[in-house]
Amino acid sequence: MDELDRGAEFTASEEEVEEALEEAAEDLGQPVEKVRENVESMLGRDDDPSTGFNESVTGESFEHDEVGEDDPRLEAIELYRLRQRI
Repeated sequence: MDELDRGAEFTASEEEVEEALEEAAEDLGQPVEKVRENVESMLGRDDDPSTGFNESVTGESFEHDEVGEDDPRLEAIELYRLRQRI
């Protein structure tokens, strides 16, 4: 997951992100790659910027989010996990 052009800062290490992806995949019973692809889609990739769904996740208002994760990638992983449980 590459850095976003929308102003979000990635504060988590790649290892932390990978661990969060693996935990979500295990929790949901899905392959890690499927979770990664869906999270990347939620964040909006450079080749498809229309997929960003939430300004909090994409960094537009991330600094004002008092309950979110420090890194938009971790936030998106958690949101994906929650959405899959609904």
